[in-house]
Amino acid sequence: MKQKLLQHKKFLIIVGSLIIIGAAFAIWQFNSSPASAMMTEEEATEIATNQYSGEIVELKQDREDNKQVYEIKIQGDDRLYDLTIDAETGDILELDEDMVQQADNSNNQETEENNDGNNTQQENSNNERLSTEEVTAIAQEEYDGEVIDLDFDGDDGRQYYDIEMLTDEAEIELEIDAYSGEIITKSEDRHDQTQQGNEALLSADEASNIALEEYDGEITDLDFDEDDGRQYYEIEVTTSEAEIDLDIDAYTGEIVSISRDYHND
Repeated sequence: MKQKLLQHKKFLIIVGSLIIIGAAFAIWQFNSSPASAMMTEEEATEIATNQYSGEIVELKQDREDNKQVYEIKIQGDDRLYDLTIDAETGDILELDEDMVQQADNSNNQETEENNDGNNTQQENSNNERLSTEEVTAIAQEEYDGEVIDLDFDGDDGRQYYDIEMLTDEAEIELEIDAYSGEIITKSEDRHDQTQQGNEALLSADEASNIALEEYDGEITDLDFDEDDGRQYYEIEVTTSEAEIDLDIDAYTGEIVSISRDYHND
C-alpha cells in the first residue's frame, strides 16, 4: 500500500513538473517572438519622408514605454526634424524641429507674407495645425528678434509650439497654440548689461558666420546660453567628417570651447 502511494505521489510530481515546464516554455516563446505587425525600416522611413522632406541622417530602433519605436532624424533645407514613430502603428509619437540658421531677408519675407493672413491664423480650424512658418511669423510680430529654436509639444491635451527667440535686449520663450495661434505663455530673460560694457551683443547671424569661417559645413543648431555670468552662443556645425559643437562668446566672438563627434565610417 505504501509503495502504491509512493508511486502515485511520484506520478503527480512528474505531471506537475511537466505542466510548469510547458507553461514556462509557452510564456518564453510568446515574449521572445517578434511582433508580427512590426513595420520595417523602409516603411518607417516612408512615413517620415512623406510628411517631412529632407535627407535621413539617422535611423535607429529603440524601445520606449514598453513600445518598439523608430527614432528618425531628417535634415531639411531650413530645419532638423527629430521623430519618434511607433513601430507597430506608424503613429508619430514625438516631433522636434530645430531651426537651421536663416538669412534675415528670408525671415522678413516670411513675416510680410504672413502679416495679411494673421487674422486667418487666429481663426484657424481646430482640424488644421499651423505650420512652423506661420508660428514663426506670429512670434516675430510679437517680438523683433530671431527664432533660434522651435519644438512641437503637447500637454493636457493641448498641442503647442515652444519657441525660443533672441533679441538685442533679451532671450524670449513663447508657447503658441498649434491650432489657434494664441500665445499661451511668454517669458523674458534679460541680457546681463554689466557684462556688455562698451561691447555690442553679437547677432546670431554674426556668431554663425564666425563658426562657418572656422569650419566648412552647415549650421544645424544654434542656442543662446549663459554660464557663470558669461553669455555665449552654442552652435552645432555639421561637416562631411564630423559634428562640431562650438561655444562662442556673445560679445567678443571668441571661440571658448570646441568638441567634435566624428561620423562613423
